[in-house]
Amino acid sequence: QKYTDFLRLYHIGYVVTFHEDWKAHFRDKMKDVLEEKITMDGKTLFKVRQTSSLFLEGEGSLDATFNRIHVRLSQDFDQVVIRYNWTEGLKSSAPVEIFPFDMGDGVQFIGIRPKRVKDFELKFKP
Repeated sequence: QKYTDFLRLYHIGYVVTFHEDWKAHFRDKMKDVLEEKITMDGKTLFKVRQTSSLFLEGEGSLDATFNRIHVRLSQDFDQVVIRYNWTEGLKSSAPVEIFPFDMGDGVQFIGIRPKRVKDFELKFKP
């Protein structure tokens, strides 16, 4: 169950393994969570069965590159949470409030109070 929770929490899309015992475990015990897609050169790719969204709260689109997350919200939200790890030093030139959103077990995602701003970027600036 912890493995499934981790996959869903971090919105992991695929798992690759070459270990036969893991392949057997995924096929036998996790077929409701993982769909076997292809085996090549001894490695097997499993797709995680889940709805696609990097938003834990809110909705829109994200475009992430090195040191930049471009957030486009589909509407006004009081608060959104994106499935990226929080780190001190995150900044935005837009007047949004950025804060650590506690998920428990030491996991903190990026929480945002957009204050009616629907298109903005987050960057790490120490």
